[in-house]
Amino acid sequence: MIWSLALVLLSGCGLWSSAPDQDSDRLSDADEIARGTDPMKPDSDGDGTSDGVEVRSETDPLNADVPGDKVQYTANPFLDAPPPELRCSDGMGSNHCFQRVEGGTFWMGAQSTSPDKPGYDPNATPSEGPPRRVTVSTFWIHRNAVAIADLKRQHGVWFSDDMFGHGDGANFGRNDLRDHPINMVTWQGASRFCDMLGARLPTEAEWEFAARGPEGRLYPWGNEPGCGTYDANPARPWERFMVTGTCTGTGTHAYNQLFGDTPGTHISGMAGNVLEWVADWYDPAGPSAADATDPYGPLTGTLKIQRGGGWTESDPVNLRATIRTIVAPDVKLVDVGFRCAWGPLR
Repeated sequence: MIWSLALVLLSGCGLWSSAPDQDSDRLSDADEIARGTDPMKPDSDGDGTSDGVEVRSETDPLNADVPGDKVQYTANPFLDAPPPELRCSDGMGSNHCFQRVEGGTFWMGAQSTSPDKPGYDPNATPSEGPPRRVTVSTFWIHRNAVAIADLKRQHGVWFSDDMFGHGDGANFGRNDLRDHPINMVTWQGASRFCDMLGARLPTEAEWEFAARGPEGRLYPWGNEPGCGTYDANPARPWERFMVTGTCTGTGTHAYNQLFGDTPGTHISGMAGNVLEWVADWYDPAGPSAADATDPYGPLTGTLKIQRGGGWTESDPVNLRATIRTIVAPDVKLVDVGFRCAWGPLR
């Protein structure tokens, strides 16, 4: 109410500009007024994190002392880079390290109606469009999906039992699957684990840029269809070949069973193993066709987004890097996992 009155008075005096986000905190003035935050102050509660970042990470932009703020910002998940011990070295290094992805611009999304226009893919579905020019700042992302071995080191710290599945189809509790990705995990569980590391889930734009690169690959490994796993030559078992044709997965794969790392960055398993949760809420209206820099989905919603294709897919078309899956954030599926990202939300 106070800020609504202030808006009217300042507008009448010519002191309020027409800019929709005057304090540049990635929340519009109208949204700040509705939430009760200060549209002229980027950090309303003075905790060192902008209102826009707090809303997107689901902490309270009006209270610097709520438990969520203390837990999340003590680790400061919005630093530019992970600590040195968590970084991959020259694209290689630990299987559970963070790989740097140099920022750039690419055509995000795909369309199947106009062969002469950007983003054309005859297999694209309507939810993958419209293609738009997106610029992504430099960030870091897990080289592999988070594995059972990673979770065992943190069990009891980051999740409760309602955040991940047990029993049939679940990898958790299987010592023989320690190098397989965690599956049957909710969005809340995935997000909380990344928070604990001081990281976060990647945005949808970051995930797609990591999978496709600035050249806009159809699949993480290139433009040829495949299953993301390999066959060995019986006569020369050290030679490996991408599985092509119909994919016949029977479960998740260990990181060393995957084929088709992203060129240059060696990010593994972005298709053919598990779908992966991203940070964004789903927008029923669809993405804007306008150019964007570091886009982030709606501030609220009821459905979340998964990217990539899992081991349950038989048709390689469904492993394309523009595929989107829309689901409730509390579902637990045998072919869904996650990886974390590191870098400031802008």
